[in-house]
Amino acid sequence: MKFLKMLAALLSIKEVAQKENKVELSNEQSTKLTELLGDEQAQLLIEQANAELAEVKSVKEELSEVKSKLEQSSEDIKAKEDKLGALTTKVDQLLEENKDLKAKVEKLSGEPEDVVKEVVKQVKEIGVAEKVFEQGGQLFGLQGKFWEASSPWNAKALAGAKGSTTDFKSSVVIQRMNDEFLDYVRTYPEKIESLFNSYFNLPEHWPRITGVMDRLMSATVSVANVTQPRKARWAPKGDIVFKAEEMFVRPTQIDLQFNYWEMQKIETNWLNGFNKVGNQAYKMPFIVFLLGEFLKKARQEDADVLIRGVWVPTPEEREKDKPGHYLHRNDGLLKLIFDARLANKYRPFNLGRWTFANALDYVDSFIKQLPENVRSTEQLQMLMSPSKILDYKRRAEQIYGGNTDYKGYPETPKDYTNIKFVPLQWLEGSDVIIVTTMDNIKVFEYKPEEKSLFTIEKFLRDIYAFADYRIGIGINHIGLATVPGDKLALAKQMIWTNNTPLFNSDFFATCYDNKTGILEVRHNRVKPDIDFTTDIVEITGNVGDILVIRGDISFASEVKVKRGAKLDLTKDFNLKTGGDLTLIKKADGTYKEVSRTTSPALEPTYKSFDTLSLDYKADEYVYKGENGTLEAITGGEEGNRLRIQAAEGKTLTIDTVDGNIKVDSQVVLDAPSKFLDLVFVNNVWVEINKG
Repeated sequence: MKFLKMLAALLSIKEVAQKENKVELSNEQSTKLTELLGDEQAQLLIEQANAELAEVKSVKEELSEVKSKLEQSSEDIKAKEDKLGALTTKVDQLLEENKDLKAKVEKLSGEPEDVVKEVVKQVKEIGVAEKVFEQGGQLFGLQGKFWEASSPWNAKALAGAKGSTTDFKSSVVIQRMNDEFLDYVRTYPEKIESLFNSYFNLPEHWPRITGVMDRLMSATVSVANVTQPRKARWAPKGDIVFKAEEMFVRPTQIDLQFNYWEMQKIETNWLNGFNKVGNQAYKMPFIVFLLGEFLKKARQEDADVLIRGVWVPTPEEREKDKPGHYLHRNDGLLKLIFDARLANKYRPFNLGRWTFANALDYVDSFIKQLPENVRSTEQLQMLMSPSKILDYKRRAEQIYGGNTDYKGYPETPKDYTNIKFVPLQWLEGSDVIIVTTMDNIKVFEYKPEEKSLFTIEKFLRDIYAFADYRIGIGINHIGLATVPGDKLALAKQMIWTNNTPLFNSDFFATCYDNKTGILEVRHNRVKPDIDFTTDIVEITGNVGDILVIRGDISFASEVKVKRGAKLDLTKDFNLKTGGDLTLIKKADGTYKEVSRTTSPALEPTYKSFDTLSLDYKADEYVYKGENGTLEAITGGEEGNRLRIQAAEGKTLTIDTVDGNIKVDSQVVLDAPSKFLDLVFVNNVWVEINKG
């Protein structure tokens, strides 16, 4: 009851009066509270206290109801025990009477009608059947327009067809799909939501908040010191700060385009699975299979947006055949934290660079910098890339011994069972670690069911599927801005990270041309849109101290970043060269050039790694970590080839590792010109060449 205690302290009374589960203040007390806090803050504090009282009342009522039900259950149990004895006698009698009916039952169970009923029951309950049949004009006798035997796809399934011949250019067929979509959504809304979530691979413990139209507000309360040495005169302390966090949900649209033969391919895949013989063949309506195909990509993009998204408003006049990048639909978790860092709402930890060798010390040092009461009592989540969590696991096995199974992830850091490792695949390639309470990150939606309300249309030879919905992510409590030297700075935040770039260096946000010459930026790495034509003379937007602008050789004409009063450049920069212009922000808000390139950045043909364990996902890898010896190569299939090199100034030693790596002799990669080629044979990476 922290708000009631706060009220009592401010009013210098032992206990706040209550009436009908609400705070009751005298006129004198109300006047005093208003003088201390002001009208708005005083009213907000009273509302919070009333909310606490209402919650207590609700809990008491629930406990009373549970107690009543328990008492009733005890009476019911006694009555049921009395009935049980009588029923046992009756059952024995019925068993005797049923002996002479057994033969009749066995005979009737072989009749077609009974077989049909049993299979219908099986399909309804678990979705499997040995064969396709029709009853009453419906597949399996199941109800719903999507099971009607007359629909083109169901008719083919009934006939045992293995390939599609449906004319998806037909308006009648398109209307049929729309009707079945609507019928299924109305009949099985819970299955739609389950299907939608099956492709949404964000952490399951993140709360989902529905009914959010466009934004949600949360309040963080900060109370300063309230005790002081005793003195004669009244000198009030205890400043109260109410800090609102605003979390946004923004509109999203799915625009899918299929050629008619692509639709036939989808139908063929459904038919092949639907007509598969055996009681494990899953039977789902074609429209559900189609919905799954529609949602797979959309849901993967949704999850990506909620982590790496940077909201960039798309101009209304932008041509429809030039869609905006999906990552610009909304701000994701990394962007929210990025902006909070710029606003000094939280302070990151300076821990240096992550290496495989220091994995345990790095995590332990991070945890020990958390406020003591937080790290020892709060249930926390530690978000990291999967490879970093595996680094921690393997390093722990080396130091402490124990499990050497390279599958799976550890649940918690050593000695901290209240902190849970949470792997986020979108953090791969970075050293980012994010720690917060288990319920502080939330996913917001307007209407969960609207995601699946697809509309299907056709134009010429193509099929179009459309859906509109709203989705977003928010951090309930981030923190409060502090002054330098504040000893409680780390306690005034609920998000903690290491001081490392949150976004990878190859991530660029789009900037659109507003025809003013002012470039509006929402990220510290930007790339003007392909339709940009106006020279840039000024830059606005708070994205930190460093800004990189990337050009594009595809521009229709030259577009320049102009040297001037607000852009301190050595000379104009031509974006059509495709190079990068790197700037720093000066104290007066203007920008100064640091460096430039005059040609497009080349995409590397290799993957880099900086730990002593290589996760095989490409044919070429370059080592960029601390000098050390390769300990393992995970992944790979028979016949896969792998080339390993080391970056300039780095040294990687490779020896034979039993059951994993086999080399003819020790290989030392200490120059970019040196390499080792391996092939995967009998579950071992075997040397085939080196140089």
